[in-house]
Amino acid sequence: LEAQCKLLISMGKPTGLLPLAARCSMKVGDLVRFVNTKTDYPQYASKFGLLVEEREVGRWIVSVNGKLHPFLVFYTCLEVVNASR
Repeated sequence: LEAQCKLLISMGKPTGLLPLAARCSMKVGDLVRFVNTKTDYPQYASKFGLLVEEREVGRWIVSVNGKLHPFLVFYTCLEVVNASR
């Protein structure tokens, strides 16, 4: 599923076309880890974050070390470590 999502993103498809399961798997309050940090977020290579708000479909505000990340983080750059459910 993740590979399918990345393919759609690389093709420039709108986020609304991403598979529903991928978009719905993350919820506010989930503990997440940054993935692909070598290219996307090298400053967060060993960091965890907390999902604060989904501003746009698949794009999250993430709190890292008690501070909000200054940009929206796309869900393919995050992996749920501990769900808040």
